[in-house]
Order: sequence, then structure tokens, then C-alpha cells
Amino acid sequence: MSLVLHTTSMLADTAGVTSNMSDSVDASCRTDNADRLRRRLKYFFMNPCEKYRAKRKTPWKLILQLVKVILVTIQVNI
Repeated sequence: MSLVLHTTSMLADTAGVTSNMSDSVDASCRTDNADRLRRRLKYFFMNPCEKYRAKRKTPWKLILQLVKVILVTIQVNI
């Protein structure tokens, strides 16, 4: 009987520790998710030059649009 009571009290103690740990993990996950979302939204609203400076990736869509404008302009003038 005393073994059962001792085991039950130990389980209750560890349950409290686990819930405190999960609360702190949940809070840190929420802030990490908020930071990640904030960075993604910031990148989404950047212009192509700022995106190039941030990630050093060539703005190939911008280059493609410029090439298309040049080709259409040449076709219209001919």
C-alpha cells in the first residue's frame, strides 16, 4: 500500500515538472514561430534589389521580364 502511495506521489511530482517544461517549450516554440513568420513576411515584401542584397540570389524573374520587354520593343519597331 505504501509503495503504491509513494509511486503515485512520484508520478504527480514528475507530471508537474513535465507540464512546466512543456509550458516553457511551448512558449519558446511560439516565439520561434512568430520570428520565423515575421522574417518570411519581411522577405516577401522586399523589392528585388533588397532580396538580392539579403540572399545574393540573382533576380532571374526580373531579368526575364526585362528581356521580354526588350524583345517586344524590338518586334514593334520592326
